[in-house]
Amino acid sequence: MIHNTFVHSFHSLIDPPNKEELLYALENAPLTKDQYFEWTLNCSVTTERLDLDLDVFFPSLDLFFKDLEANANLNISLHEVWRNTYSKGYFQELHDHLPLHLSGVVFLTDWKEAVRFIEYLGFKREGFHQKYGPNETDYYTYAKIYKEL
Repeated sequence: MIHNTFVHSFHSLIDPPNKEELLYALENAPLTKDQYFEWTLNCSVTTERLDLDLDVFFPSLDLFFKDLEANANLNISLHEVWRNTYSKGYFQELHDHLPLHLSGVVFLTDWKEAVRFIEYLGFKREGFHQKYGPNETDYYTYAKIYKEL
């Protein structure tokens, strides 16, 4: 078994200053024309690429980099945002998002198996959003950092 002596992943707990706007945007964004995902071919999951104004993420990223005490002149780019919807019996293969530096995830809190799975994958819970979703469902937000900036 290989052990990583120098861990490169960590997390930061951020309560997004615009969390209502962020969650609304993720839930209601229109879809892009390109809905092909090669990486979902061996998975059972509904995946949708979102046509989303990525500026909605900047307030959280600003807090994140301030928390890191990172240089304000970093060149940050957001590549894409997609939404995965899982139902009972759905699955996804284990994977990472390299060469990206940071990825994040939002999960509904009422699906305990999904919460346990995302935490098993090394994602760290960043926030709790009470009664935000449809029918007043609760959300957790998660993130994982893959390598140092």
